[in-house]
Amino acid sequence: MKRLIYLLLLVPFFVSSQKTIVFYTDFETDQWSTTPGANEWENDPGEGTIRTTAWTGAAPAPAITAGRDGTGRAVWMGTHSDDSSRSELFRDRVIRTDVPTYVGYSIYINERLPSSRAYSQMRNMKQSSDPVNNNAAKNPYMLRQHSDNGKLFFNLLTDPTVAQTNPGPTGASEGALFWPNVAGPTVQGTDGSVAADYGFDFNMNEWIDIVIYWDALDYDTDNTLKIWVNGDLVVDWYGVTNRRYMPENSEGNYLEVSGDLKHNIGTYWASAGVQGNAYFDEYRVCEGAGCTYEDASPLGLSPNGAPLSSNNVLKSGRIRGPGGAYYKIINN
Repeated sequence: MKRLIYLLLLVPFFVSSQKTIVFYTDFETDQWSTTPGANEWENDPGEGTIRTTAWTGAAPAPAITAGRDGTGRAVWMGTHSDDSSRSELFRDRVIRTDVPTYVGYSIYINERLPSSRAYSQMRNMKQSSDPVNNNAAKNPYMLRQHSDNGKLFFNLLTDPTVAQTNPGPTGASEGALFWPNVAGPTVQGTDGSVAADYGFDFNMNEWIDIVIYWDALDYDTDNTLKIWVNGDLVVDWYGVTNRRYMPENSEGNYLEVSGDLKHNIGTYWASAGVQGNAYFDEYRVCEGAGCTYEDASPLGLSPNGAPLSSNNVLKSGRIRGPGGAYYKIINN
């Protein structure tokens, strides 16, 4: 009986301490290929060419010559690409949405992307029962360039009105909202319109550390989603965090999301013209209830003790607007 009591007392410890670094790249070697192994990204024809800070070949030369910690290497994606739309790395099914997860990485922007174009995209993947099961779409997370050149912003899929609906064809709206929204009080419509200032300031030619946390990404239960930028909490959300369905395929069929995410990092300028150079380093994914901010944070740095100000944190909250549509509350 004493042994049983002892084991029962240990259960909470084991549960709370469970954590696994499921993916880590520091780019000290070329951690990408067309057939990636463990802790490697994929880079296929059509994704654009990849260089590092150690590049010494044909121009252009890298803007920096070391990684996040001031030594070693970082990966470089930008205008040297042989593709007209992007220079990216990706990894299919690298992140799960059904477990507590921290994702961290560093980004150094030397040349901005065109307005609204993406540096980082987490994309829902189709279920394996779909004939083309590696297709991915409807991003629950994106890091994008603001029209104000001194700002970046996040698109997060936090709109409950689209969370459980068929999104229609591939080109349909993501249903994601712009975060963080720092001016208020006001509301932001589910159509993506922005009635207040949004985004966060950043400095060119400096490393930016981003850490993302969720207890789950789901369409029918409320969950916690937090994002820190350089240790400052800029997104603090409790609500829906994903959508249920993938877009329709050419036959008009659609499936529920699989619970796996593809992550793309790099410079995606699409059809806006070749513009944008960025460097990435210290990418980590930690899964499990025992994960902490420091497990995913670049260089293991801790978060700051408090946000820069209450205006810089978008807190949870929803109200119903005209026609029963949901609107997000933007706090003072």
